[in-house]
Amino acid sequence: MKQLEKEADGETSFNIFPYITHCTLDIIAESAMGIQVNAMSQKENSYVEALYGLCREANSRITKGWLRDDFIFFKTEYGKRFLKYLAVLHGTTNEVINERKRLLRKSNGSDGKATEDEFGAKKRKAFLDLLLEVSKDGTVLTHEQIREEVDTFMFEGHDTTTASIAWTIFLLGIHQDIQVNNFVEFTVKKLLICFRSKHLKKSMRSFPVISNL
Repeated sequence: MKQLEKEADGETSFNIFPYITHCTLDIIAESAMGIQVNAMSQKENSYVEALYGLCREANSRITKGWLRDDFIFFKTEYGKRFLKYLAVLHGTTNEVINERKRLLRKSNGSDGKATEDEFGAKKRKAFLDLLLEVSKDGTVLTHEQIREEVDTFMFEGHDTTTASIAWTIFLLGIHQDIQVNNFVEFTVKKLLICFRSKHLKKSMRSFPVISNL
């Protein structure tokens, strides 16, 4: 909100999409891996830069037909940058997985009490923690498979969620009456978002980010 206050003077328009992207990435990172990447507060972050870079190179490969062949793609600068960004993402994910494994082994001797967040609510386990708990000693998923699941969650999750939120805000901007009603319903105690779920679902039906869903 503090960052948006600098832009929202009530007179000039500005592009809200980058702010939504950074906010969503922070939320997805904590949900998927239980870490804070601080995309909103830090101007330079190797993981965030690598994720955005990977998206750019993947988009270039999709839009440029001659790059779809693996042999050609990885010989070009596009492919070389792609591999560089991919190495950063895999390196970060591997570090987080190893650290989470260490914490999981350490917590086996604890009393098992759930920790609470700053609002007094029980902290939910990250997606990575759930995968590690059901895959102890690699009996269900290997280290590489867990990394692939987390990377997919991060890569696909932040992009589609950002698009859905952006379209919802777009519709709320058009329909001022609904925007006011939803703002009134906002309650900090329950940490509810400032629009009804039916309006969010309506916007997703109107502007689906993935047509097959």
